[in-house]
Amino acid sequence: MEEKKRKQTTSRKAAKSPRKKERAEEASSEQIKKEKTEIGEEQREAIQYEFSQQQETEHGKNLLTSIIQTAKDKINSQIQMAKNMYSLFQGMKQAYGGDTKKVLQVAFGFAKEEIKRRAKEKTNELKEKANEIREKAKKIVKI
Repeated sequence: MEEKKRKQTTSRKAAKSPRKKERAEEASSEQIKKEKTEIGEEQREAIQYEFSQQQETEHGKNLLTSIIQTAKDKINSQIQMAKNMYSLFQGMKQAYGGDTKKVLQVAFGFAKEEIKRRAKEKTNELKEKANEIREKAKKIVKI
């Protein structure tokens, strides 16, 4: 709408001579380009601001939901483990004729063996890492 008004006013002024007409058209086209770039910059800045605000809130929401989801997953896995252990206990109790004391002795025996196995694995891992570090140190000393 504004462009039409500008063209009309410039065309009235420039109607007198073709040279003035050309200058008026050039001036109006330059002014229109300038206004468009100003409008474009304002819109771009507004869009960037909105996008940054939206991104910050989404990041915050996503972070919060991911924290909540991981907590839920951990709780659910613990609940499932407890259910599995209880059903295992019930099965062992039935297998040993209802003798809870015997079931607990067997379970603690399994736990003791598992602890030994895990401790052995960890010590082996630490020994391997220590050997790797020694080898790297030897290479460094040789250099």
